[in-house]
Amino acid sequence: MTVSTFERRWTRLRSKRNSPGWTWISVTAESDGSSRDCNGTALRIAWDAVRALAGYVEARKAGDCSGGLDRHIKNPGNRPTVPPKKWGGAETSMTMKAHGSERVFPVPKYLDPSGKVAMQAHFKLASIGMTSPRMYIYDGHPDIPEVFIGYIGPHLTNMQSN
Repeated sequence: MTVSTFERRWTRLRSKRNSPGWTWISVTAESDGSSRDCNGTALRIAWDAVRALAGYVEARKAGDCSGGLDRHIKNPGNRPTVPPKKWGGAETSMTMKAHGSERVFPVPKYLDPSGKVAMQAHFKLASIGMTSPRMYIYDGHPDIPEVFIGYIGPHLTNMQSN
């Protein structure tokens, strides 16, 4: 996938945020469809992750998934998913204590009145040196039947960072 193809898809996805039938996902992140992803690997995984999120929400709506996103990623049935090694269900408590503020991203105020939530769940989009892009999400289920994408970009600071 090229950067321009990803950017078109990302823009289309963001524009549908408030459209009927597209209430399953809310994108507050800006795309970092970066030139660092020379062969498009991270962009392909990012789009696969969006498709996996769609499959998860569909499974929840159909009553086929009583567990959370972590369970769905590992056992998607016939719905799209990503390889489990591309999924990070949560950050370590040490990372959150030291660098949790980096993982607070904007969300609609109907999710949180402050307009921000901490997002620990993420997709590991690629290994590109110290950049190694990530996509952070927040699962609103069961209270709010949406998944929120709050960040896509370079790897955030963690306990293994320099």
